[in-house]
Amino acid sequence: MLFVRTGRFRRAELSTQFVDVRTGQLLDVVPGRSGKEPKAWLDRKGGAWRDEVAYAAIDLSGPYRSVLEAMLPAATLVADPFHVVKLAHAKLDETRRRVQKRRVPGLAPRHSLARTPRPPEDHVTRSRPPGNPKRPLT
Repeated sequence: MLFVRTGRFRRAELSTQFVDVRTGQLLDVVPGRSGKEPKAWLDRKGGAWRDEVAYAAIDLSGPYRSVLEAMLPAATLVADPFHVVKLAHAKLDETRRRVQKRRVPGLAPRHSLARTPRPPEDHVTRSRPPGNPKRPLT
């Protein structure tokens, strides 16, 4: 992911990158992450250039998908492998949590174990006498 520095204070903003995946050559960096900027960039490239595009790799973004389907109708859309694995991991984790919650309904999240209630002092069977940590347990 690339950032573009824009404005008076050179604030970092997300950007869209166009890359020729056969050669790895960066074609352009367009500021913004909406569908408006990529559509304008593709429109400036002209119809002959767009007709030559056979494949378009995207990051599963809805706006990108709609722009590429409209501007590159002959191109086959291919999902970026990183984002496919990320989505699969998220769905697997969601399923794991749902199944675990169904199997053990009272199971608390891992971080809450530190706040589990302690038994009352009279239930403690072995303890060290106060004031002498080296003295044997009673």
